[in-house]
Amino acid sequence: MSTPTGEEQTAPPPENPENIIPQPASPDEETPSLPINVVDAEGDLLLRVGAETGHREQRMFFGGFKESKPVKGEWIVALPYDEPAALLVILNIIHIKFDLVPKTPGLPEVYQILSFANKYDTIGVLRPWGSDWMKVAENAQNYDDGDSIAMLTYVAWEFGNEELFTKMLDKLLVGSSIDGLGRLTTSNGVCLEDYDHLGPQDLLDMIRELRSGLVQILLDLVNAPMKKLLGDAVCCRQNNERDDCDYVILGSFWKGMADVRGSLLPESANEIMESFTDLAASVHAAMSFVRCPEAHTKCNPRENIKKLVRETVRQRKVLLRSSHVEYMQKQRQKTGLAEPAPAHDKK
Repeated sequence: MSTPTGEEQTAPPPENPENIIPQPASPDEETPSLPINVVDAEGDLLLRVGAETGHREQRMFFGGFKESKPVKGEWIVALPYDEPAALLVILNIIHIKFDLVPKTPGLPEVYQILSFANKYDTIGVLRPWGSDWMKVAENAQNYDDGDSIAMLTYVAWEFGNEELFTKMLDKLLVGSSIDGLGRLTTSNGVCLEDYDHLGPQDLLDMIRELRSGLVQILLDLVNAPMKKLLGDAVCCRQNNERDDCDYVILGSFWKGMADVRGSLLPESANEIMESFTDLAASVHAAMSFVRCPEAHTKCNPRENIKKLVRETVRQRKVLLRSSHVEYMQKQRQKTGLAEPAPAHDKK
């Protein structure tokens, strides 16, 4: 079996078969020679991988389907949408070439391998490398760029690491904003919808739902005391100074919101496009403007609102759905990852 990355060639294998960088040819130029990686010298299947040479239907090779072998001629199968390096790792494992399987690949490589393994249902063959590759992900879990968080979410999902998956989901929950097209976007501009593999199919919907709920809690706890001041309720208990005290609080609140946010907070979470983290920071900053008459310090809701904001941020929880927990439990059985500690044993 061999895995060329473009049109079929007769070039000899490169010295380092793990480093394949396809170089697409210009339409006006002659197709350059591309390397062929010989995985099994006795094999009769040629896989043309990575170069989009056509729109042939993709077939599964390691599950219940396979491309039929022709009666005559070469057996060539095109896999135009697969990652050559990831396929090569899987093929080296299947053909017992373990010395060519990386022990500590980079996070993007682990992500690509798992994406391929999921597509062709070969996750089980990665079991001997599961612990080492999981360490690669765990060592990268403090990265805050959107690409790393997206890849770590998927790696944790496929390996069945509930703790890491939950941590990355929380980062996406509080750090994602909504762009002009209504898409979830990370703090450094990575659109999550651009990733074909993130985790469960309902992951983006779950993030939207959790984000909306958390934002709404924050809006309600800030808007509620101001609504009371606009109604019959009052902060001040000194009847002769009550109106003046309330007006100072309301005016300084509106001043703070105008200076920090440019407007008052909306009532609905659907109108908040920024991330929960940015929203909480802006509310905290706006509350610093809230004032009251000098002798009415107990009337000022500023510190109480700040406290509630901090508690909302600190006490948030991401609860996984039962279908997600069940899936990751099955993945741990395939990958050999240790079962998570019971809840009462966790710190």
